[in-house]
Amino acid sequence: MSWLFLVTFFRILLHFFSDISSLTLMVDLTLIGSFFYLFKKRRLPKILQIWELLKFKKHQNLRVELNLNIISDVLKIIALVFSFFWLSRWYHFSFDFSFLKPTAQEIYNLDVYLFCSFLSIILGKKSIAKIFGRIQITSARQGLIHYFIAIFIGAFLLMMPFSHQPFQQLALIDAFFLSVSALTVTGLSPVDIAQVLSFEGSLILLVLIQLGGLGLVMLVVGASIAINKRASLNSVLVSQTLFDNHSIGELPKFFSRVVLITFIIELLGACLLYFLLPSSLDNRFFMALFHSVSAFCNAGFSLFTENLNNEAFGFFGTLILCLLIILGGLGFPVLIDLTQCYSHKKKIWQYLSPYSRLVILINLILLIGGSLLFFISEIFSTNSQLGFFEKISHSIFYSISSRTAGFNLIPVSDFHFSTLFILILLMIIGASPISTGGGVKTTTVGLLFATVRSVLLGHNQIKIFDRAISHKLILRAVTILFLYCFIATLGIILLIIFESQSPFALGFEAISALSTVGLSLGATSHLSLLGKVLIMFLMFFGRVGILTLIFAGIGLVKKSKIKYPEDDFFVG
Repeated sequence: MSWLFLVTFFRILLHFFSDISSLTLMVDLTLIGSFFYLFKKRRLPKILQIWELLKFKKHQNLRVELNLNIISDVLKIIALVFSFFWLSRWYHFSFDFSFLKPTAQEIYNLDVYLFCSFLSIILGKKSIAKIFGRIQITSARQGLIHYFIAIFIGAFLLMMPFSHQPFQQLALIDAFFLSVSALTVTGLSPVDIAQVLSFEGSLILLVLIQLGGLGLVMLVVGASIAINKRASLNSVLVSQTLFDNHSIGELPKFFSRVVLITFIIELLGACLLYFLLPSSLDNRFFMALFHSVSAFCNAGFSLFTENLNNEAFGFFGTLILCLLIILGGLGFPVLIDLTQCYSHKKKIWQYLSPYSRLVILINLILLIGGSLLFFISEIFSTNSQLGFFEKISHSIFYSISSRTAGFNLIPVSDFHFSTLFILILLMIIGASPISTGGGVKTTTVGLLFATVRSVLLGHNQIKIFDRAISHKLILRAVTILFLYCFIATLGIILLIIFESQSPFALGFEAISALSTVGLSLGATSHLSLLGKVLIMFLMFFGRVGILTLIFAGIGLVKKSKIKYPEDDFFVG
């Protein structure tokens, strides 16, 4: 451990005295010494001895220790790879010792080595294994574990040199930020991915977006069903916790329909975009596929520096992207319901479920109402550079994009102050449940509106489309809205405390992250290390679900068998 501390000490000195060649030599020597500490233990015989014991439930601690040891060894291998990248400059040995002055990329390789080394040592401790062994792995916690593993793998792949364009590098925190942003289909980025990521890096980002859009846990559970030929009880519990899917028998069919619908829509969108993009564009089909997946998954990532403000798309290209955003934001249950009702060409509205009708109705209200508010706000703006018809088209586009996707036609900072408040309101509402978008969800707002309407009219029952709404759903909607406001407020306060940027820009950033939208007033690239970590947590909260994270922290909840007497409390 002391060897690693010495490497870290000389690395800190390099930050202040990068011109001193002897410091680089000291880093090399201490780094080689740290190899012997990292790889002095051989766990393979121990793993073979306890492998048979892991079948029994009473050996839960051994199973946890084995898993942590495997992760620790993988991190050591990653550290070894990046240490070779750091020492590879000796291959270009020259007697003027100019190679001893490390470049930014070489310093980056050293930072990754130190990070992976310290993390592998921490996870390899028996005391850490005992702590994890006491934690009960509930369905919600298992879902979070899948996301954490995917985030680390995505960050590692984005850190590799082949993921960057020549003379470009991605800092460690930025690699994790991009991985979280892609898996949560947010779209916020501290770097210009069009300038930094290579084709391989863009492909990795595309895979992460697709995993995040479909729902990583959904894919894991689906793979389990495909291997076992049936849905295990554990798979059902994970699905019920993260997707509110309470039908055990319909689980395999639901997953297969979701994957089929997703791939058909994305491939169709990619084909249409391919014929609209200029033939002179490099990697034309990949560009079309990337933007189609990014739009349907509501990620908002673009391989153009100007985002969608590029002549390559044009009017029809932007229109296709808007349709993909809307379809992705409706939610998979609604899409499945629409495909089933397609055969009833007459009176299709009557064959839709009340849930699907509620989702479609609220989306239409938000689309029309948001466009009108946006247009009215911009028409009275004295600073607006948009023409009359441009204001109409931008009003419709941002009414769609601001709730889920986060694509840009022009920088958001160019809009009037009142327009930004409208965007914030649309971001908070977000998309529909079990979709590729975030926010408090359209049905949550619909249920709360129906509750307010029933109270004002004096009804003793809350109903929508002649269907009664249970008090359990109303309590859940109120809880989601309250927790969203609480977490958003806490995140904004912490960002204002630790960052020196405009409070309004930081608040806009926090809500955009929590709603997994991706719109920004330019604060992302100027965030400090702590600010980026806070935004990453907000993105993760927004995608996985606030209630899911609460349940993961609480564990198994025991229902109270005691019924208390009611009393009157004054409200309002």
